[in-house]
Amino acid sequence: MAELDNDPLVEEIELDQKRYLIPTDGSTGERRLRKRQLNTDEKEENDYDGQEENAQRDLQANTSELNNSGLWGISRVQAPDVWTAGYTGSDVKVCVIDSGIALTHSDFDFSRFTGYSGQGNLPWNQDGDGHGTHVAGTIAALANNNGVVGVAIDASIHVVRVFGNSGTWAWASSLIAACELCRDAGAKVINMSLGGGGRSTAEENEFQNLFNQGVLSIAAAGNSGNSAFSYPASYPSVVSVAAIDVNENRAGFSQYNSQVDIAAPGVNVRSSVPPNSYANYQGTSMATPHVAGVAALLFSAKPGATPAEIRDAMYTTAKDLGASGRDNQFGHGLVQAKDALDSL
Repeated sequence: MAELDNDPLVEEIELDQKRYLIPTDGSTGERRLRKRQLNTDEKEENDYDGQEENAQRDLQANTSELNNSGLWGISRVQAPDVWTAGYTGSDVKVCVIDSGIALTHSDFDFSRFTGYSGQGNLPWNQDGDGHGTHVAGTIAALANNNGVVGVAIDASIHVVRVFGNSGTWAWASSLIAACELCRDAGAKVINMSLGGGGRSTAEENEFQNLFNQGVLSIAAAGNSGNSAFSYPASYPSVVSVAAIDVNENRAGFSQYNSQVDIAAPGVNVRSSVPPNSYANYQGTSMATPHVAGVAALLFSAKPGATPAEIRDAMYTTAKDLGASGRDNQFGHGLVQAKDALDSL
């Protein structure tokens, strides 16, 4: 360390911070996919199957069925209104930095998926944890009258796998490298349903550079239910996403602080899970891909827009929740895709 301190070519030395998958059960610390939780999700799947089919047949008109099926978030962020306007996320690539993806899932169009096998060279197109598959489904599951549907149904997905099958943790340096892979793959949006408590100057600089280069980074605010900052969400150039429930109340686990930017559905969110099934999860991890999907819709409609323009459109048109104006619980409020589109 002393040798590095005295090296004139070394600008700064800092600890490589740990980054965790944000838990899907509202717990803190490293994510634990408990067998009991999985059994609960499977039971919920059986309860909702028939309701989902009906909701898919009349997705744009029948909001009550979407609420019952766990797809309530899709209409709540106004995604179907943007589809009706002719924009579905086509020609926009969203990068999902996560635990991989079960590419054989019937709700994915594998021709629109690419990826990079990072963590221990584990395949990007496999997901032993389930987290990445659930996130990707909320962003871009097909509107195929089967299972679930995503916010940006025609978006392309680039997967960078930084978590292994245990879904425990990765380094900030790994996240920086992953973000560069996202940019090089042509992603306009990066979804990070992950975070950690330690701030990193190198990481912060990376996200500012990405923002300047035309990439909008979106991350989970965290599930500790307190006012602690989580990174990368709490960097100024990253959109920090809080979670709300179906009644538009802040989820009890959702972190709240001065860096929270916007809110999205994060409780009883239904999406795809390996190998070819569906489950209801909760967490700011589930809220984040709703916002990433909205950003993809907006870039699809306005391909020449900058990240600042897309971000600001989402902020200024968000549905105000809680205290009037921006607040630490909900940020600017619930993201509204059609209103943001109309403002661009």
